[in-house]
Order: sequence, then structure tokens, then C-alpha cells
Amino acid sequence: MTNLANEFGSVNLGQGFPDEEGPESMKQIVGKAVYDFPNQYPPALGIPELRKAIATHSKRFSGLPVDWQTETVVTVGATEALASAFMGFLNEGDEVIMLEPLYDSYAAMARRAGGKIVPVSLQPPDWNIPRDKLEAAFSPRTKAILVNSPHNPTGTAFSKPDLEAIAALCKQHDVIAICDEVYEHLTYEGTKHISLRTLPGMAERSIRIGSAGKTFSFTAWKVGWATGPAHLIAALAKAHSFLVFTVPSNLQRAVAHGLDHESSFYCGLSTSLQAKRDLLEGHLKTAGFSTLRAHGSYFITADISKLAHQDEKDVEFCYRITKEAGVTALPVSAFYVSDGAPRNLIRFCFCKNDAKLEDAAPAVKQPTDWVTDAQGKEELIQLISSRGFGVFNGDSTLAAQRVEELRCLLPGLSLRAAERSSHPLVKLLADMDQTLERLLSLQQLLPDVDVATLVSKRLDLLLEEPEEVDKAVRRKADAVGFDLADADQWFVNSPDAWHERHWTRRQAARRR
Repeated sequence: MTNLANEFGSVNLGQGFPDEEGPESMKQIVGKAVYDFPNQYPPALGIPELRKAIATHSKRFSGLPVDWQTETVVTVGATEALASAFMGFLNEGDEVIMLEPLYDSYAAMARRAGGKIVPVSLQPPDWNIPRDKLEAAFSPRTKAILVNSPHNPTGTAFSKPDLEAIAALCKQHDVIAICDEVYEHLTYEGTKHISLRTLPGMAERSIRIGSAGKTFSFTAWKVGWATGPAHLIAALAKAHSFLVFTVPSNLQRAVAHGLDHESSFYCGLSTSLQAKRDLLEGHLKTAGFSTLRAHGSYFITADISKLAHQDEKDVEFCYRITKEAGVTALPVSAFYVSDGAPRNLIRFCFCKNDAKLEDAAPAVKQPTDWVTDAQGKEELIQLISSRGFGVFNGDSTLAAQRVEELRCLLPGLSLRAAERSSHPLVKLLADMDQTLERLLSLQQLLPDVDVATLVSKRLDLLLEEPEEVDKAVRRKADAVGFDLADADQWFVNSPDAWHERHWTRRQAARRR
């Protein structure tokens, strides 16, 4: 979706990275450390300064004592910590329970390590854990369960009773818990993050994964870590040493400084992100979305049921609002590995600067204006038909294509603003088939003809005197012996052959 957002210049609220960066002091250390310290391999498990800082951080925020020498490892981001955990813990055929929707890398990494995924679907709108299905998921083949809280993509934070239920089943079945807690400092409205490792009997059978990218808003640095009992960290560290061996030392030094001296940043991050969440949620509700409250992470989910076309699912909806409304979200169904994913939910990311969130406001309102006004659209289609123009019968993909073609013809025209304001003429032109094709054909045939002026005239005359524009187009075509009716027929029956013939006639026109 990011590629599509770039292609159409939409406001990208799909991918989960912040616009605003972390402490300046950490960036300065990254550069300074290159000159002040050797630029050779650091220890595979991480430099002592960072591992000590991770242990201190763990004790401060979870109450768990950690031996930095045997119970910590620094990784290339949290994702590599997860990959190393799967490779270090799993044997071929071992089962891993995962709560879905889930971060899309989880399943791929576990499968690569030989694991078999056993999904348990959270229940919207509150994303509760279905206790009966969770219990049924455990079997003699279960090796691990992955618990991500605060949760991506839903934004939920699991309650203590939910975590206690997971802990009881882990102890009953002797299962390892892999705890992805990269959003541990990003909880809202007094929601307290609870680490599964802090519950009785879980410290010896679980690992906890953190991320400097999420904690300090430096996602490009890819520095993560894992803490846990020595026997699990040793297994993870062995896989880590073969996957990547180590992590750049200058980045490690900066993160060590941040954990020790910049706690005011990550402790205060939730306050600013909560305000951003509220800002975006307000715009979404105004637009007609139903939102599912986010208690943590960067993300909020929204229900598209009131805005989607008939039979339109989340994937199609996300493509359409990117192209037509100028805002990009992700379909929640993409985060499922099992069948039966909900197809009415999409995910928005709110960790963007306020200017971008405000710029997205008219965009997220666009579906209400453009999509649900079925009566107005039907009237426009009838009007177009009465003028003798072909229409696309409301096909939004082809309608968007018409608008993009018009954008190419009139680069000076602010179509983005016109689209977002749902101007009737833009709707009318977006649904137009033969007339716009004829204008595009004429532009290619006669590069010296001011087609932009013709289109402008059409904007003025289409509702009252469309025949005048047709006459002007035909006079230009007749002047070089070009049969527009013949061209239309060729284009319908054989577009490739038409373009070849079209090019030949254009060259002939130039020679004249």
C-alpha cells in the first residue's frame, strides 16, 4: 500500500512509522561514537553498556531483575529477536499459538523455523481473547505461544485476567511464551502495560522483546533486545550469532544513553500520541467510520460498513480511498493467517505529525461525500446518459482512471481539491467514457492542438451545449482527414491495432 500511496500522492496512514524523531542527544552520540570508539565487531550479545541499561530498564518498569551477563541479548530490531527466538526454540513440526490479527512477519518467521501456526482469533470490537478457543489451541505439540501487547494491528492492551489465563495454560502445558512488548511505553488513558513475564511462574518460561525504534522513534536504527532466563536467551543468542552476529556499536551506545538518560522522552511519548489518536479518531467518526478504541500502540481500527460499496471488502476499500480520497490505510484482513477474517475493518496509523493528520482530515471525509451519495450519483449518470455519453455504471476503478487521465490533460487543474470536495463536474467527467477517450486520442494525434482548452470548454459547456465541443473536436480532426467514429470503433475492437494505426496517422499529420 505504501507504493500505491506514493504513486497517487496520498496521505500515508498505513505504514507504522512516526514522523517525529527521538532525542537529539542520541543522534549526536551515533556520530561521535564512530570517531571515539573502534569500528570493529562488538560483542555478539551486545556491548556491556547497553545490556546493563536494558537490565536496569527492565527492573524499573516491570520489577523483574535481569542478569545482564546471562539474560540479555541485543538484536537487529525486535523482528530479528523474534526470528532468532523461533529458530532457537522450535523444531520441525512444533506448534506455535498466535493471536490474530497479527504482525505479518510472525507467521512467516515461525514457518521458516519449521513451526506450525495455530491461530486463535481475537473477537472484535473489544478484541477479547476467546478463552475456550485459546484452551483448545494447546496440544502436546505446542512449543510456544506468541503474545503481543500492546497489540498490532488492533491497538488493544491485554488485561491482567487475559494474561493470567494465558499463563495458566502455559504452565499447564509446559509452553514457552514469546512476549513482543515493543509498544510497552505507548498506552493511553491510564491503561497500564502488564508484562506476561511478571505473572507467577512465567519468568522462567518466557522471553520479553523490546525495541529502540518504538521506544525512541528511531525505527531506521533497527536496534532491539530480548531478556529472559539464561537457558532461553542462550538458545536465542546462538541463532542470533548465525543470523546477523552483531549490531552496529555506535547505535548501541546511543540506545544505552537513551535508556539511562532519556526516560522523560519515552515516558512522555504516550501523552503526545494519545492526542494524535484522538485527533484522527475524531476525523474518522466525522467521516462516518465506526472506530474501535485503541488503548496502545500506533494504530486504530475502523469499521467501513457504512461507507463501503455493496459487496466491497476492506482490500478494495483501501485501494479506492487511496486513489479517490487521497488517504491510505491497511486492510485488517491482511493480518490474518486463517480463513474467516473480518472484511469490514481497516487500520490507520496515527503516529504522524499533526499537519499530516490535519491534511488527512478532508481525505477521510471523502468516502462519505463520494461514495454514499448514491442518489446524487444516479442523477448524474442519468444526466450523462441523456446527453449521449457512455458511462461506467459506477465502476470506481474505471472512474478513477478517467480522473487520472483528466489530471494528465490538465496538470494545472487542482483535481485533488475537486475530488475531495466532490464537485459534480469531476464526478461527471470521472464517469465519462467515449468523450474523454476522444479527447485523449486527439491529443496524441495532434500535439499542436490545445486539448486543455477543449477540455476547459467541455467543463463549461458539457451540461448545456456538449455538441459545440464535439463540433470543435471534429473540425480539428476533419482538417487532417481523421475519422473519429472510425477511431472509436478501432479502439473498442482492437486497442493495440488502433494505437499502431493512430501513430501512423499522427506521423502523416505532422508531414502535412
